[in-house]
Amino acid sequence: MVRIQATFIVRYAIGSIAFGVMTYFIISCVRLYFSYPTQTRVSIQLNRSQLFPAVTICSGNPVRFDKFFMPVIAYIRAKNLSASPPTITSDDVNRGAFNYIVDLMNNNQTKQVLSYGFQLKDILLDCTYNGYDCRSMWVESISPILGNCYTFNRQTIDKTAKLFQINYVNGETQTLHNGLIMTFYINIELYFPSLEYGLGLTGILHHPGEQPLIRYAGKRFSPGFEHTLVYEKSVSSYLGSPYSSCTKEVRDDMKALYNFFDNNTDYAYSETVCLELCQQAFMYEQCGCIYPVYFFLNQLILDGQLRRVRICTPWTAEYMCTIQARNHIANDPDLQVRRCPHCQSQCTIYKYSSDLSALKGPSDAEKDYYRRMILSNSTIPVKSDFSANASYYLDRNYLKLSIVPLSPYETVYEEKATYIWSAFISDIGGQSDGWVLVFSAFSK
Repeated sequence: MVRIQATFIVRYAIGSIAFGVMTYFIISCVRLYFSYPTQTRVSIQLNRSQLFPAVTICSGNPVRFDKFFMPVIAYIRAKNLSASPPTITSDDVNRGAFNYIVDLMNNNQTKQVLSYGFQLKDILLDCTYNGYDCRSMWVESISPILGNCYTFNRQTIDKTAKLFQINYVNGETQTLHNGLIMTFYINIELYFPSLEYGLGLTGILHHPGEQPLIRYAGKRFSPGFEHTLVYEKSVSSYLGSPYSSCTKEVRDDMKALYNFFDNNTDYAYSETVCLELCQQAFMYEQCGCIYPVYFFLNQLILDGQLRRVRICTPWTAEYMCTIQARNHIANDPDLQVRRCPHCQSQCTIYKYSSDLSALKGPSDAEKDYYRRMILSNSTIPVKSDFSANASYYLDRNYLKLSIVPLSPYETVYEEKATYIWSAFISDIGGQSDGWVLVFSAFSK
């Protein structure tokens, strides 16, 4: 009797230990699975059909003096904006110019604003992409600070429209240099006088499906040089919920921004754009108007509804209110978290790292070639004495920019789940041996 009882105790102890170990491992598996662990895999991949990036350029000065000056003077007089009428000073002109643009944008006269800026035909002498003539392959947009901007290789709503890849080469034309090669006559003589702007161009590389954030990360290019921008592409992709909080959702206010100028736009979600829109909504709620710096917009989500908004009148109390409101939310991370919970990181991030080099230009041969081009049939507006002083003007206005990929390789950072459902089920099933041991211990 004693022997039977001792055997039972041993079996019970073994069974209990097995049950405890089995339960511990099952709980560990459940906890591990619902922690959604991930790891990042880094690879360097050969991609000969890699998309060439979109390229956005803007003039170094937002408006043409010959088109904009007289309308501004008329506006200052009509609105009585001169500090000491009837005299109009340069300070009056600079302030009045800003007010005038804001009035036009608030009254939906975007085309009028665009007409005052530099058209692409005013500054672009030549453009080729791997032998293709690309002078007519640009899409116009507008920046509050930089004026008219132009984008090459942009993604549109029409998914059948092909974007340029790095391996697209025009087989009918011999070319010594591949990539996007642009030659400009930037027309310094037509710049509107301002202390805020330098001489040259501003440009940025971005993915064809992204809003160009040229005010955030644009590069500056000076006249009198032949610039070469060599880039490398990297892609970082992250898993969505439940592994991370990244998002791809383009809300209505972001759609309205993307379609503000062109309904043919098909841009992806941007965390930077989302935060800017959220800050503008905060400014509107505080001040009753907005103060766009990075891009024009006329609609925001307010109280859950997409509503039309206006730009503040510059140099007024409401204008100062928006500056204070922007500083408030920009310097308060907790307020940003509360106000902008929907502005999560992007699930896919494209980065174009670049190195810039330059040679002096133009050469004497290039001067002669472009002098004859401009005088024969060019749309470039030049001074009346250009023919006699072409060398002088070309030295001041010539700018060449070549954009080329370093190689067809791209670096890919990819987030992967390390404990997937099938592995979880397999591990749970593996604990069945523990159940067998427990039942056998108690059944004998």
